[in-house]
Amino acid sequence: MNESGNFSLLAVLGFWWIFLGFFNQLNRTSGIASADWSTFCAHELMAILALMLSMLVAFYLEYKEIALRRALILYELQPQEHLGLMSSLGSAQQFLPCPWVEASITKSLDFDSAKLLLWLKTSQLKASSEVINVISQMQIDYPLHANAMLNCLNLMAQQPLCPAYHGLKVENDSNENENPAYTPFIHGNTTLIEHSMQVCMHGLELAHEFVYQGIRGEYNKIAKRNDSFELLASDPMIPLICLAHDMGKLITFKRGESGKVIRVQGLHGQVGARALAQSHFIKTLSMEDQSALIKVLQFYHHPLDFTLDMDAKIESDRQAALMMLLIKADHRSSTHESRQASKNIQISKPM
Repeated sequence: MNESGNFSLLAVLGFWWIFLGFFNQLNRTSGIASADWSTFCAHELMAILALMLSMLVAFYLEYKEIALRRALILYELQPQEHLGLMSSLGSAQQFLPCPWVEASITKSLDFDSAKLLLWLKTSQLKASSEVINVISQMQIDYPLHANAMLNCLNLMAQQPLCPAYHGLKVENDSNENENPAYTPFIHGNTTLIEHSMQVCMHGLELAHEFVYQGIRGEYNKIAKRNDSFELLASDPMIPLICLAHDMGKLITFKRGESGKVIRVQGLHGQVGARALAQSHFIKTLSMEDQSALIKVLQFYHHPLDFTLDMDAKIESDRQAALMMLLIKADHRSSTHESRQASKNIQISKPM
């Protein structure tokens, strides 16, 4: 009960106490009727004490109820884990539903990595040999990250014809940052696995000349937290994040029997982050690296929504830098793919 409610209760009780007290004194019909004013005052004093006691009990119960309610709210807001994500805003299951996460992407995957690498070598996919070399080098210093990359490749290899772009007519798809004017050439009809490997290699190339300047958007920017921070080109999360950035499309792209995408269900960045958060090969990484992967995939399509602290500063410069590098690598790959597709169309036209 709020302050105005307490005042109202006190006013009502006081009014009726005074009214009934004087009414009883003026209309004495019992033995009290002949009582003098001292007896009346004694009775009224007892009434006041009873009223004060009842008010104290009422306020105590109200205080306990408020304290209990606040304790329940704080309990509900304590960090909870759901689908591998930590939430401090209550149960993540209530506001982070992910109906598109399939069991096939979250279960423990048993596969022959040698067969996968052989398939990649013989597939003649762009950047496949370069990615294989990167993984073989990382297996020495960063075996967990190399294993995660192999698992990502294995998942994409199970759907080798899954496109990097859905190819559907887009009228206003601002969530995916796709311009309908360039719809025919987005990713150049490249497959998802080929696009991901090219982004991986472009990310590693750009990392050597990449200068982190905070988060940059189309109309705004957010300064970096630590002015002296620079992203290391040897950071093992660079190739992993670049390779896994579009994994959500394996789930959000619903394809028909011909393999063509017939509809898109959900945003691939968020869905991919939640799916990978449940995957055993991601859970083997450190919590810092897991958080970086999830944050980057969640926000790289809308970087200005990246999480900030109470002082409106970037929570993690490393996460933000990885995200900005991914955006550059993805843009470079998409530009090359669209140019190549445009050239192929011009060559195929009759003279």
